[in-house]
Amino acid sequence: MVVDARLYGFQDDASEAVRYLSAHLDSLRGERAMPLRSKLLPEELPPFLLPGLFLVEVHGDTGPGCTGPWQFRYRLMGTHVVAASGIDWTGRDVGPDLLEDRWQDYRAFYEEPLRSRQPTCRQHDFRNHAEGRSYPSRRYLFPLCDEAQRITLLVGFFVIESGAWRFG
Repeated sequence: MVVDARLYGFQDDASEAVRYLSAHLDSLRGERAMPLRSKLLPEELPPFLLPGLFLVEVHGDTGPGCTGPWQFRYRLMGTHVVAASGIDWTGRDVGPDLLEDRWQDYRAFYEEPLRSRQPTCRQHDFRNHAEGRSYPSRRYLFPLCDEAQRITLLVGFFVIESGAWRFG
């Protein structure tokens, strides 16, 4: 297998947290295109990253060239993500029941790293559901795979750029 010579992630990002997470995940991938899920150990992550992290479990990926359908489930939501959104989505399926009219946008974003097999970043309108307010942010997704190159986990990170919940 030929590994992309580029660094994994966003090591030139303006956010120190994103640069650190990118470099850490890059160090875990070795000769692979992306890190193995089994190599990610939460205890190896510095505490300053954890509040902005979220993990999305992926079902239905069969490896490179897979076109879906994929299913997603929130496995973990960092404390800052929960506080800033006003909802803890841990353990919930990512779908129309949870996200209503925003589901198509979320699905497209979560499918992007599965199609490209690369980390992705997108501007995001981060909503605080309790307050009914939105904040500009960037949402990052880093795919992790199993031994058969099936993506089984997306490591997500939010940088909330302004407002009361500024973070990252």
